[in-house]
Amino acid sequence: MSICGRQQVCNAALRKRPRAARKSGLARLGVYVAIATLAVTVGGCATITAGHTVKPLSNRDTAELTAEQTVEIMLASGFSEQEIIANGPQLRNALAVSGAAQIRRGTGVDALYVVELGRIHVSARSRRPFIYDLRQSELQDF
Repeated sequence: MSICGRQQVCNAALRKRPRAARKSGLARLGVYVAIATLAVTVGGCATITAGHTVKPLSNRDTAELTAEQTVEIMLASGFSEQEIIANGPQLRNALAVSGAAQIRRGTGVDALYVVELGRIHVSARSRRPFIYDLRQSELQDF
């Protein structure tokens, strides 16, 4: 077979890709679409939580807060409504089980909550420290 004949055979083979190869191209496209969709979805969720995490800390005293008390404490700490919705239940559970909690963003601590003798001591980065009296449901200056 001459060089020209081999070239024609090679060109014909390249034009007629096997069916499996054509499917892998579609599968690859599907994977790219799935990754793009996942990235958009996860990116949207990240804005709601604003990157905060609630870390329970061990303490001797614990407190069971109502939802209203949790919202009042977090508002006084300087958190937005979206941040309260995202992190409030975790803070409430951490104080009920562990008795203390940190709300962190990255490596920094935005707020620290510690239960002691029916009161919650709060130290927040964006506000002055305060005490929340659980029996009277009121804020007191530190």
